Amino acid sequence: GNLICGCFSQLTRKALLALAERADVSLQDTLQNPPARDSTESLDLRAEVGETMRQFSLPTEDLPANLYVDKMRQWFTKVHVADRAHLYHPCRHPDCADLMENWKLISEFEEELAANGGNVWTCPAGHENCVLPSASEVRDMNRNLLTHPEYYTMRADYSIYENCPLRRYRLCPGCLSSGILMMAVHGGECKQWPGYGRGHHHTFCFACARLWGNQTGNCNHYQECRDPGIQQVRLTDTALVMGFVDGELYQDWLNGRVGAPPPTCFDDGSYETGPDRQRVLGMEDRAALLAESRQGIE
Repeated sequence: GNLICGCFSQLTRKALLALAERADVSLQDTLQNPPARDSTESLDLRAEVGETMRQFSLPTEDLPANLYVDKMRQWFTKVHVADRAHLYHPCRHPDCADLMENWKLISEFEEELAANGGNVWTCPAGHENCVLPSASEVRDMNRNLLTHPEYYTMRADYSIYENCPLRRYRLCPGCLSSGILMMAVHGGECKQWPGYGRGHHHTFCFACARLWGNQTGNCNHYQECRDPGIQQVRLTDTALVMGFVDGELYQDWLNGRVGAPPPTCFDDGSYETGPDRQRVLGMEDRAALLAESRQGIE
């Protein structure tokens, strides 16, 4: 058989298409002028046609005149998509799987997100797409949040209420509602994050994890709020749902004072049992978890 130089690639498009065209012409010439029936050449041809049909999932033995050229062009398209796919959010509809013109540039999506919020975009064909973190990213975040269940301070600076303990890490609830996992770190001072409301496009309370302000349902300096527990996140097809684990009961479990870890109670009314959560997160070794949690406070 003939060999093709290893220097050929997607960059030698013209040469590869020329070879594909020559293969089409050669194949059609052979099919139109077949060798003598029952000859060795005829048996070889039938075997080659059968293998070609299997390779390209062709329904009949009537091989298209431009078979190899079409397949080569399809390959170039796939290579182009693979080279640039990391720049786009692909449309999830099967009809748009290979139509990059119907995909959304990530940079464009992020600009629209910053301006308008939300995590949904619609492709030119009318298919709605939801941009969310992967299941593995959600699991990693949940592990990180459970690693240190303790408070880092028992009273926020400048709080007019004595009972205002704070955790070191919180997920921004505003970002979460837009489908983004953004972990904030409390660096001191009051329960409002970020301090003075500057430095991030959302402001929330680090004690109760509610958005900040005077609107109904929000928190502010004049409210004596309550810590709902250690944050957790559940991934659905269209959103991220916030939940909480009772921090005191979780530490009781770590220290062997109770037999089972507490459940995660989510804002939509659903819940996950503690043993199921720990199994999914790979966090069932209490001794190891307790030792790791103490590294952050000793």
